[in-house]
Amino acid sequence: MAFDLVRPDAAALWACPGGTVTSARTWYIKDDGSGDVPTIQAGIDSASAPDTVLLADGQFSGEGNRDMNLWGKAITVRSESGNPSSCVIDCGGTSSSWHTGFFLGNSETFQTILEGFTIQGCYGGSGSAVNCNGSSPTIANCVFSADSSDGPGGAVDLLDSDPTFTDCVFTTNYSTSYGGAVLCTNSSPDFYYCSFISNEAAFAGGAMWGYGGVPEFTGCTFIANRSLWGGGFDLQEGCSPVFLDCSFFSNVASFGGGAIRTGGAHPILINCTLAADSSGFGGAGIHCGSDDSPTLEATVIAFGQVGMALYCEVPPGDPSVTCCIMYGNDGGDWVDCISGMDAINDNMHLDPKFCDLAGLSPNVEDCSPCLGSNNTCSIDIGSGVSGCACGASTEPATWGRIKAEFMK
Repeated sequence: MAFDLVRPDAAALWACPGGTVTSARTWYIKDDGSGDVPTIQAGIDSASAPDTVLLADGQFSGEGNRDMNLWGKAITVRSESGNPSSCVIDCGGTSSSWHTGFFLGNSETFQTILEGFTIQGCYGGSGSAVNCNGSSPTIANCVFSADSSDGPGGAVDLLDSDPTFTDCVFTTNYSTSYGGAVLCTNSSPDFYYCSFISNEAAFAGGAMWGYGGVPEFTGCTFIANRSLWGGGFDLQEGCSPVFLDCSFFSNVASFGGGAIRTGGAHPILINCTLAADSSGFGGAGIHCGSDDSPTLEATVIAFGQVGMALYCEVPPGDPSVTCCIMYGNDGGDWVDCISGMDAINDNMHLDPKFCDLAGLSPNVEDCSPCLGSNNTCSIDIGSGVSGCACGASTEPATWGRIKAEFMK
């Protein structure tokens, strides 16, 4: 999905609160230091609202291009090309020499924008690439790659913050504790059309660990994230996100919750597909803590490895499950705390007929019960659409085969 957040160039005008009209300026930064100012931080320091710090293609590294502070400024930092693979900020951090990306701790709002570049090689105590403390910036079309923390939040740390992420990719980030890609504490960020791929947390929440707040995810994909608990998400004490039209594939928890694990949280999943996620026991799809009651509507949990579709620790909560399909999960489908629910609320125990599960696609055959024209709900179920003719689907694959296909 295209998301155009390019701010006005130097000819644009900005009306200040006092009524004064000022011109926006563009500060051009080049990786060899020959731009308007020598570094990204120098551009930020020189800029004022609504200026743009414009990054030429290249690889930015060294002092002034890492450990950066936005100072609460309503400015845009973006790449000139809009291509994250061509504009890279390499922090060069290691476990013995910490260096981070951006700090936003001065009440930044949506008018502070980061857009169109890769942030890689960061290493810090938490949120090594972007650390938000009481701020709500806009982050679009950015790639967070191979960022690590010696603590929670491998790439991003959100504390009391409500940022918006659009079209971002989080890949191969790592935390020594919680939240391989993102740590989310008392925050309610919005994620639109983002991908979380092969992130890892040593203890919990391969993609994200959350405590408090209501994060929202729309059209996002979570692939091959892993942790001991909650391969995709570990959600604790009041962190109750909403997932709309999201896909989970091949996420792995050594213990419980291949896709999602909860402990005092109540997530809502609408039109989501969870397929071939894996857990050592409990829930391969969703592993619920005591008294937790997730809400699932028009959602598929299928072909989970080892664990069951949805598992509840005792005492169990009261999951709300409507117009959902559970099928082919090793530990059982309509069992444990959702036992017998396949006979109510238009729920089903039918093969979803994925077109290409090994190819990590949620799309289904045109005769699939996931399509509204083929079920009693009269609505589409899962995150896929009709993608192949009836009978054309590939055979269901084990998690190992799917991972091997993904790693090609």
